[in-house]
Amino acid sequence: MAPMKSSQFSDAALQHRLQFASKKSGPALLFANPRVFAISCFACIGGLLHGYNQGVFSGILTMTTFNNHMGVYTTDQTKKGWLTSILELGAWTGILYAGFMAEIFSRKYAIIVNTCMFIIGVIIQATAISAGPSAILGGRFIVG
Repeated sequence: MAPMKSSQFSDAALQHRLQFASKKSGPALLFANPRVFAISCFACIGGLLHGYNQGVFSGILTMTTFNNHMGVYTTDQTKKGWLTSILELGAWTGILYAGFMAEIFSRKYAIIVNTCMFIIGVIIQATAISAGPSAILGGRFIVG
């Protein structure tokens, strides 16, 4: 296999990384470059939203009005389990296509598309008054 030629851009990027790496290491390096820190914080928002959604839903399951609206989905333990875990099933499905989407469209546009999908899922859940359990299940799947 022939060795790859380095471009001027990759050489400049390598020099930039070495410049920061020679000064600090570990978490201090993260704070040395504010842009990297901001991008890291932005990337963590997805995990934060996922955990927050799952945590808030546990409180919603105990609400009397939600139980009256959902009927058998809150009394039958199997269906209650599906109602809770469908978020994780949606997340698993999202993992299957996220890498391909990032490769094809770029990470930036993949994040934008997935954020829009999250917003759509939240809207479906929030407006699921007349649609019943299927809208809640579908919205939670999309959010996942």
